[in-house]
Amino acid sequence: MTIRPYLLAPVFTALLAGCVQHNTVGGDPPHPSLGAAIEVSESKLDFETLMAGEWRVLALDIHSVGAGDLYLESLTIDGGTGFTIQGDDTAHAIAPGDHTTVRIRFKPLADGETLGVLHIASNDHDDPDVAVELVGNGLAPMIELSPASWDFGEVEAGCPQQQAVVIRNIGSMELVLDEVVVSATSEELSYSWLFSEGTPLQPGESETVVVIYEPLDEMPDAGYLYVTSNDLQQPESMAVQHGVGLLAEQVIDEFDMSLHMATDILWVVDNSCSMADEQDALAANFGTFIDILDSQNMNYHLGVVTTDNSTLQGTSPIMTPSTSNLHSAFANAVMVGTMGSASEKAFQYGWGAVNSPFTDSGGPNYGFLRDQAGLRIIFVSDEAEQSAGTVDDYVANFQSLKANPDDVRLSCIVMPDYGQRFEQAANMTGGVVEYLETPNWFNTLTQLAWMSLDSSGTYALSQVPVEGTVEVQLNGVPVYAGWSLDVANNAVVFQYDYFPEDDDIVTVSYYPIGDSGGCP
Repeated sequence: MTIRPYLLAPVFTALLAGCVQHNTVGGDPPHPSLGAAIEVSESKLDFETLMAGEWRVLALDIHSVGAGDLYLESLTIDGGTGFTIQGDDTAHAIAPGDHTTVRIRFKPLADGETLGVLHIASNDHDDPDVAVELVGNGLAPMIELSPASWDFGEVEAGCPQQQAVVIRNIGSMELVLDEVVVSATSEELSYSWLFSEGTPLQPGESETVVVIYEPLDEMPDAGYLYVTSNDLQQPESMAVQHGVGLLAEQVIDEFDMSLHMATDILWVVDNSCSMADEQDALAANFGTFIDILDSQNMNYHLGVVTTDNSTLQGTSPIMTPSTSNLHSAFANAVMVGTMGSASEKAFQYGWGAVNSPFTDSGGPNYGFLRDQAGLRIIFVSDEAEQSAGTVDDYVANFQSLKANPDDVRLSCIVMPDYGQRFEQAANMTGGVVEYLETPNWFNTLTQLAWMSLDSSGTYALSQVPVEGTVEVQLNGVPVYAGWSLDVANNAVVFQYDYFPEDDDIVTVSYYPIGDSGGCP
């Protein structure tokens, strides 16, 4: 082979974007060449299948088949990444009958088929741009994060929304998850996953990252999930999540201390034939109970029902501190007689006394139960409790009447051998257990009176607040210390030394979770 002494320009450079590689093998020829013609040894170079990291070089001969010198002006590769022109020994000018060689290397960077085109520009008047097809197939790991972008949209503040980002190997070789890093504009976006760094994923396998968005304000939030792997083409992949909080209308709960210190006290008294002496003793000693309540300036409602009737008894069904001749009124109410049913259903009729239809407007017990008052129920019986249903169910029912279950206490005065269900209910709610055979009524009624006091400094909220939005005022003045939000009981709780006084007004304002105090 004879090659004219026109040397090829320096070695061709690889494509930055993976689309085009350009190599100028010469400028304009030094003089026109008539009758130049080009011919290549292959119209297609097939590199077949290679694993990631491997490479293969194939040669292509370029022949000068015309009457004049053939000048190569440029060599250009269009198409997928992985194809490069090798070496610097390709001649610029080729005499008629001679040839030069171009070497192409394929090193796959991605999984699957890669296509490219080698363009050979020359002074062949009839065929100035010869195209040679380049084909290669790669076996490589390939990562996919799905969804790559997720918009939570407008989310009600305090209502967590969840979205899974699936990390999948869509390639043909093992993918190794080297590192997972998250970044967010606020703590309102959080991430969790169960796999460790270095986890391998075989083709088709996947792992999951759970993204939780719980907005606390109306500011937009964005989070970024970065996964580093052995994907050669995309060693660091990213998925983005964003959303914005939506606050409901602000809620203002106001507590008048004269009402907050209120307690509704219901006595459920056995009216069966064996209870005459116990009713007499209760009526005779009741003054102790009243005296303790009055000494604490309590705002109380007193009522009495029986174990077979949910209607409040006596000439003054709802007794208060202002009831005339209160001692006599209670004695009248508690002397319910002994002609009642021998099947004592204290839970059933006690539950009926504080529920519809008895508490409805126009009902016999309307006005006894107050929304902001504590509820104390005292069962007095010398027989076993025989209501249908479990103790757990009845306790849950009574506690459901108040936003804070601790505002409900059940107590009992019973016989030791028969009062198991009563005692269980009292123990579940922190109430008092006393026995009818104990003659010290003064001690019994004293304990029950103290149990009736509702001075815990706890203010149950009407709706569930978004944490961080709760503000407290005392008589219109902001209060920043001495209180905390009890999330479990959904209440603002004052420390003992900061208890509001009897005539104070406590105002709690906040943004609720969801438009109606709950998440959709």
